[in-house]
Amino acid sequence: MSKEPPKPSPFNRPISPAARLRLQAVFDRAQKAVERGDYEYANNLYTDCLVEDPGNLIYLQQFLANLAKKHGENKKGARFSGLKIKGARMSIGKAIDKGRWENVFRAGTSALKQNPWDSGTLILLAQACGKLGY
Repeated sequence: MSKEPPKPSPFNRPISPAARLRLQAVFDRAQKAVERGDYEYANNLYTDCLVEDPGNLIYLQQFLANLAKKHGENKKGARFSGLKIKGARMSIGKAIDKGRWENVFRAGTSALKQNPWDSGTLILLAQACGKLGY
């Protein structure tokens, strides 16, 4: 039984040079926000980068590192994050089933904002990336 290759999707198309430059500028602003300690603003900028280019490992690493700093490396996230994440996880699962990739990564980054160590959310996002061939 062989595994099927990922289905082509308009979401996993190559990023144009102009879009790459724009995303790099957004990423650079996020880096400067982290240096200032403005983790919330940096999170919003990193989210924009990840939603447009979820296969970019550097964006993902910086997004998670920023959230770890925001939460003080507590490995638990925000208070009551488990309750807040449940709805987002359900949204992620439904969006994956429907192939609504932007919704998947928006809901995923929103959930990780509450707790960047939430394994359930990370697994769902990994499944979405796998379906896109990342």
